[in-house]
Amino acid sequence: MTGDRLPGLQARWGLTDPTLVVETHSSLIYRDGARCLKLLKPAGLEEMSGAALLDWWNGDGAVRLIDRSEDAMLLDWIEGPPLGDRVRATGDGGTFDGLADLILRLQAPREAPVPELTSVERHIGQLFEMRDADLDRPKALARDLLATVPHEVPLHGDLHHENILEGWDGWVVIDPKGLVGDPAFECANLFRNPEGRLDLAIDPARGDRLAETLSTRLGHPKGRILAWAAVLCAASRSWNAVAGRDTTDDRLLLSVFLDLHDRAGGSLTA
Repeated sequence: MTGDRLPGLQARWGLTDPTLVVETHSSLIYRDGARCLKLLKPAGLEEMSGAALLDWWNGDGAVRLIDRSEDAMLLDWIEGPPLGDRVRATGDGGTFDGLADLILRLQAPREAPVPELTSVERHIGQLFEMRDADLDRPKALARDLLATVPHEVPLHGDLHHENILEGWDGWVVIDPKGLVGDPAFECANLFRNPEGRLDLAIDPARGDRLAETLSTRLGHPKGRILAWAAVLCAASRSWNAVAGRDTTDDRLLLSVFLDLHDRAGGSLTA
């Protein structure tokens, strides 16, 4: 059992009173004062790639990783709520520039060697295995995007409003996938979030404003950002289909983002 490992980690890291806060399909999250213990289940072991990225970021724009084992992480406890809480309650107002600032901070060069991370191509690989005519266009877009990557950078890989906490010292990210690839890929998941506000995600005017802000601030072609948003939607649809989950929202969002991509001119490089 996952919890059976707790006493050993408690002794190793000097935890005094770890209290279970939440359990997910992939992990158990404990709080011990100012520290957080994330104990991974077998379904969550892929998150160790994200732990390597947290180590590389060293607390700059991301939660600080204090230590790790082969299946657990000791992190700073971040008190602040997820950005999604604010956007669900009051809308996007003032957040687009903050999101661009955060991406710039995460992608800033660092002296430490880049750790071994998962490629974006491998991450979305399930999409290419799907036999579904409705996915032919996003599959072609994905191939074109992967063939025209300007340069590769470390990526959070799952950057959205629930993985951004509003801490006392600004926004910090949690739960990175730990990918490497096209810098513009980091924007993709922002368009379909936050959870519980599908009305925002399907609003073409909102999507266009977000893409315009990110393009201007980050220097990526607007069409490229929107193409990645569509491709990630298609990848999500493939993951949900294989898992037997509902794909209704994926289908709707894919249509919205493809249309936005076309309206932006359809170019991936200009």
